[in-house]
Amino acid sequence: MKQIFLLPGQWAVPHEPSELTTILGPCVAVCLFDRARTMGGMNHFLLAVGGSSRDRSRYGDTSCEDLVQCFFASGSRPADLEARIVGGANVGRLSVPEGESLGERNAEMARSVLRRHGITVGFEDTGGPNARRLRFRSGIGVLEVKTIDGATSSIATIAAGPEARTATR
Repeated sequence: MKQIFLLPGQWAVPHEPSELTTILGPCVAVCLFDRARTMGGMNHFLLAVGGSSRDRSRYGDTSCEDLVQCFFASGSRPADLEARIVGGANVGRLSVPEGESLGERNAEMARSVLRRHGITVGFEDTGGPNARRLRFRSGIGVLEVKTIDGATSSIATIAAGPEARTATR
């Protein structure tokens, strides 16, 4: 299986089943999976808004839109798509008013773009103080999230479809 590591400001929708991985702090990743076409993709963005034509993948408003439009251009329909939103941690900060952290703004931007297109969010693991490592298998829609807190970690495995609404930790 092809392995693709996404750096901040990148996204991918591979033509073949692949394992997409990344590490997130306040950045957010959106994993999209088309259940009908068994294809998936993922982005990794740094800031909620501000995309220009040159660096649009670094910003949630444009990166999420581009990811969604790539699926639509491939023939996906909103009813067949399911999203997972991961990241948005408040790493290293003890006290930030609710809704004001960089990570919270990033996660809300992802929700906003997906909601605008009528795409269901089947799983979300956002916020908190810890970074996350994730692995998304694009051909079967399985996402594994490992929370990194320096002492312990947890893994959530989310399958596509109805099972995606529950996670084990």
